[in-house]
Amino acid sequence: MDSIVDKINAFRVSNGVAPIRYFDRLESDHCLAHALYMAGLDEPCHTPDYFLNGKGEAVGAHSCINSVVDTVGHIIFEQFGKSDKGHREILLNNNIAYGVYTCNSMVYFVVRSW
Repeated sequence: MDSIVDKINAFRVSNGVAPIRYFDRLESDHCLAHALYMAGLDEPCHTPDYFLNGKGEAVGAHSCINSVVDTVGHIIFEQFGKSDKGHREILLNNNIAYGVYTCNSMVYFVVRSW
């Protein structure tokens, strides 16, 4: 069974970048808090720059497809992977953190990198 890390690494490998093995735990907690915030708003939104301390951020939301992991895979490959707003590059950086939250059949996903 695939995990969210597997989905992120599949995207990285498909773009010629090595898989990542370590995800920053503290920053991942911040990503999770932001995903929860987006769920409260019922829409994706970016964190204000003054909270990011120079980190890049990609956010996405989608109704659940089969499972949370499948939905995150869809967000990674279909939303971030086809974006021209730098979301793709965020997934390809070496330092990554992520958070995911589900609410009312919606999946909210936040990735940060530096």
